[in-house]
Amino acid sequence: MSISQQDLDVRLQLTGCKYGELANRYANDLKYGKKCANTNGRNLALLNAYLELMGCYNVSVPETLSEGSFQITTLTVGFTLEIFIDGVSITGVQTSVSTNRNTTMHALVGIINNYQSTYTAVINETGDLYSVDIYGPCTGGVLTYETDATNGEIVLSITDLKNGVCGASSDNCLTEDQMNTMFDSISKLTKICFQPLGFTYTEN
Repeated sequence: MSISQQDLDVRLQLTGCKYGELANRYANDLKYGKKCANTNGRNLALLNAYLELMGCYNVSVPETLSEGSFQITTLTVGFTLEIFIDGVSITGVQTSVSTNRNTTMHALVGIINNYQSTYTAVINETGDLYSVDIYGPCTGGVLTYETDATNGEIVLSITDLKNGVCGASSDNCLTEDQMNTMFDSISKLTKICFQPLGFTYTEN
């Protein structure tokens, strides 16, 4: 599992607290001339380096597809239908051959997936009247349609493609594997038991 921003933030916070504790201990060791001062001083320097490395690490953002949908609410035989995203056809011109809206939407899923490769259509059968979910680039898109019907013989209910997240990779000095190795080293050094990556934290 990849390191999330929350994973990194929690590790930074906990390690920072331990750094403060170790700094106080080191100051007292020096004050009272304890033999362990040198060991604690080295551990303090090492922990400081770990904190700097974590602070400079940029978490990669995974890409999330945008999602939209359409549903045929009225369908009459013999009329044409063409569906577009941002003005580009994803179906070509189709002529309705049935009044069965669910069957027609099933057919349109196949047509969309075979007609182009930018968007993916999936049938959604959660209700009595199905819908077609469309997934596409993170930037989203405006879903529209055209028909030669003039009196509402073909009507679609549509939802534009949105809520996509465009991914971003970071040019870090350390790989994720190296960061995870460092987290293990911090755990051994400070006795912190970090939660697994992806753990969901809740506020008290």
